[in-house]
Amino acid sequence: MSFPFNKTLIPLLILITTWTGQSLSQELKIERKQRLVSYLQDGDEILKRWVKIGDDLYQAHFVIPTYGAGSAADPFADTNEITIKQNPKKYLEEIGVSFGKGNKVNYNQKNSILTVIQSSEQLKLIEAYFSMGCRRIPKRISIRTEIYQLPSSLAVKLIESCTGQSDHHSERDAVLRLVNEGEAKLVALTKIVSRSGQRSKLTDAYEVPFIQEIPQKKTADKKTPLPSFQISTRPVGTILEVDSVLGVDEWAIDLSLNLQHHTGPPEFISINDQIEIPQFHNKEITAQVTLSSGSYILIGSWKPTGKPEYENSELMHVVFLTANVQGLRDYGVLLPAEDPPTKK
Repeated sequence: MSFPFNKTLIPLLILITTWTGQSLSQELKIERKQRLVSYLQDGDEILKRWVKIGDDLYQAHFVIPTYGAGSAADPFADTNEITIKQNPKKYLEEIGVSFGKGNKVNYNQKNSILTVIQSSEQLKLIEAYFSMGCRRIPKRISIRTEIYQLPSSLAVKLIESCTGQSDHHSERDAVLRLVNEGEAKLVALTKIVSRSGQRSKLTDAYEVPFIQEIPQKKTADKKTPLPSFQISTRPVGTILEVDSVLGVDEWAIDLSLNLQHHTGPPEFISINDQIEIPQFHNKEITAQVTLSSGSYILIGSWKPTGKPEYENSELMHVVFLTANVQGLRDYGVLLPAEDPPTKK
């Protein structure tokens, strides 16, 4: 059966007046939508995926592979947790499945197939548990930052719209519309995939060499020695470093991140007409945030520098952050009833 949902849109119109002396024809239109949640279908349709072997007794097969062999242990994992591989019956009992006469369960480690003989009511519970992401399966976290350039007047309105909102998905959609209409542009995008409790780093930059002076100590005769120098390098571009931790509900995500972005190439300044030192146009955000999987938040903004187009212009950069929990896709896959597991 189908489940209706509210498609009401709550538009928030923010009018824009001028940008660098020119009139803008477009508006920053923010639409807040309710999300559609998928439900497990009930009724006769679900029974077609099972093999009937008795009075209200069905056999079902699930592909439940085991992961993590050879990888580092998750420091946040529950070491006392019962796994399907260890004891499939006890595992199902812990999620609320009851076993009676004629009910059986077996896990074949060779082909990673869980075979269950149960009543239709209990099989619905098992299928919902596996197919809707209820069980604690291995998950990874996908993290992405998006940097957009837009007029300062639009950026201020955008920031004001985010006030009091826990999810800035609507504001990000509004910026995408401005990009499509030529009123804004995407400056940089970084994406990185991480495991809970682990640090990940992405560098999209080039190395810039420069001469750096080495501090010298005075000699015993109190004379200042001649200065000495060494060649150093520094990355110029976009760098994202993040520590991610998945909450106990496996939906909330804690992120500790550092984002560096250079809005222009370095400018070299001459000292004593002999040595040139670089002036970097680096913008940096260091933050600790919590967000739900799939949500967007505006984590920062700055005024870009380092390019002629930024001089005497009313432009700003805004930074959106999103993170998604990704379960392994082949976890809990249902096999068609007419396709029994292959014997190995």
